[in-house]
Amino acid sequence: EAEAEFAVRVFDYVFRHKIANLLLDKEEMWEKRTRPEPLPSFMELVPEGAVAAAAGSDPSLATLTACKALTGLGDPQKVWSVADAARVFVSSAARILSRATTGGGSTDKFDKDDALAVEFVTATALLRSSNYHISPQSLFDAKGMAGNIVHAVATTNAIVGGLIVIEAFKVLRAGVAKKQMTINGGGNGDGGSEGGVHPPSTPSAYKYTFVKQHKSNNRLLEPIDPDGPNVKCVVCGSARLELVCDVDTMTLGCLIDDVLKKKIGLNAPEIEAPNTTLFLQDNDLDKEEIATYANNRSTILRHLPGGGVPSGTELAVSDFTQKFD
Repeated sequence: EAEAEFAVRVFDYVFRHKIANLLLDKEEMWEKRTRPEPLPSFMELVPEGAVAAAAGSDPSLATLTACKALTGLGDPQKVWSVADAARVFVSSAARILSRATTGGGSTDKFDKDDALAVEFVTATALLRSSNYHISPQSLFDAKGMAGNIVHAVATTNAIVGGLIVIEAFKVLRAGVAKKQMTINGGGNGDGGSEGGVHPPSTPSAYKYTFVKQHKSNNRLLEPIDPDGPNVKCVVCGSARLELVCDVDTMTLGCLIDDVLKKKIGLNAPEIEAPNTTLFLQDNDLDKEEIATYANNRSTILRHLPGGGVPSGTELAVSDFTQKFD
């Protein structure tokens, strides 16, 4: 299939068939908004056909840009008609595809200094604007918009990111305060104290923060304490078992097969050490990772990567093939 014919097929699907056969069938979408209008077919707009429209005065598709190859499109400040935009769409798309196949440049990145790419983006925007009754823009205006896009700094993402950082500071401060209290004898780190007297529980350092739709009590942000740990949650309700073994003779494979599978009843255990991952199931792993974990199975616990598993080490074991309630 020639590049121009492929571009025509994309044009007819995106700007005509998709709207006429998919979007307009969803009546509930257009009860309170203006219905889009599918464009005529490419052959109705451009009677000379795909190949002629794409080539213009440059049949090689390699020497000129679309606007330079097509007649009457030399003024960058003139807004194109829908028919002209269709010509530029097919011509620029065909030239970009031809350029990619001949090694003249890539097609996966937009560069405002690439005239052909700007022509394609302008034509696409104008055609879509025609679908949705939006005022079209000239090539000059479209290039200015594409070249001066301000990155999303003062947006919701940035606000949420700032709130997350603030919460992180609060968590760190609470951890430091708790450690200092333990050092000064104010508690044993477990919420208790000498003599069996327990100090009152302190508010959680963590907060859910909601943004209100309407301001109340002169506040738009509403912090709420989180719920307590769920004992049925795989993370919050992790069970703890103590294993007595010889870390100088027991291998990781023995731990997996004889203890985790046979004794505890896990089906597909995965093991995390404090400093590294010791074992994962083969799903979605590359060959090197599979080989690494296979080698770990035959390795003695003390000699495993990440400093080994000496006596007193805590391992996190999970099994995502089972639901533990």
